[in-house]
Amino acid sequence: METQIKFGFETQWTDLFFELYNKTELKRNDRDQIQQAFANSQVVVSAWLDGKPVAIGRAISDFKMYSSIFDVVVDPAFQKFGLGKKIMQSLLERLDGTAVYLTSTFGNEAFYKKLGFRFHKSALALYPERMKNTPYLFKEYKIPDSLSSHKSFTFSKGQHSDIDGCYPLSEQLGYKTDYLGFSKRFQSLMSSPEHEIIVAKSDTGIVAWMHLGIRRLLEDEDFAQLAAVVVSEQMRGSGIGKHLVKIAEDWSRTLGFATLRLHSSFLREKAHQFYLDNGYTHSKSSKLFVKDLF
Repeated sequence: METQIKFGFETQWTDLFFELYNKTELKRNDRDQIQQAFANSQVVVSAWLDGKPVAIGRAISDFKMYSSIFDVVVDPAFQKFGLGKKIMQSLLERLDGTAVYLTSTFGNEAFYKKLGFRFHKSALALYPERMKNTPYLFKEYKIPDSLSSHKSFTFSKGQHSDIDGCYPLSEQLGYKTDYLGFSKRFQSLMSSPEHEIIVAKSDTGIVAWMHLGIRRLLEDEDFAQLAAVVVSEQMRGSGIGKHLVKIAEDWSRTLGFATLRLHSSFLREKAHQFYLDNGYTHSKSSKLFVKDLF
């Protein structure tokens, strides 16, 4: 397939670029935004076929130290023909000698890695208010109204003021820890985008808490984990645990995980039956080995 590569941007191309964008996952609803973005980019590359662009990309650069690539898109009807690679190579030729940054769309990371890009350990982004829901930021989980209460109990995300009420419950299941250590971990996890603490309350105070987290392993895909559920001894059998599991499953789905995993001590036979009754399957058994180093 013979395409014509063009450099630069002309205003009369705006509608064609806008049309191409909206054929892809990088949909845009603001035509003027497209025009301004390309007009203000120092490097613009496009591939044309039969008088229409079928692939485009742009970059902003100081041509000395740093460059950033944005909005590389290929018409879905012309993907798998190497057009994305051609656009990227054309951009990189003109950015040679600079550190080049980009944000990949989900699922396309391998494409950029083949071009020599590596994951950046300390990348951060500051988005304006109108872009606060960008999918590249961790979404802040909100308990749905349908799950925020059950019977006389209410369920909410853990706050600093909940530490004193959660701490005593941890010892009921054998989680031995000092208050200072528990408090530090609670605050750290509470502020982490990859963890969530859910607290259940009655009119007398906190009666249960749950810790959820994203688990990252070298040998396996990332997965959602129900790390701990602690229900007050007086409230077991009230349905709190089952409701917390429903929230855990909703949290996992919201973050895009198809499964939720958990570990339970082999001694907790009642807990095992609880999870089996709620649709979980026993995947495997294992032993935990520990060695004191101090």
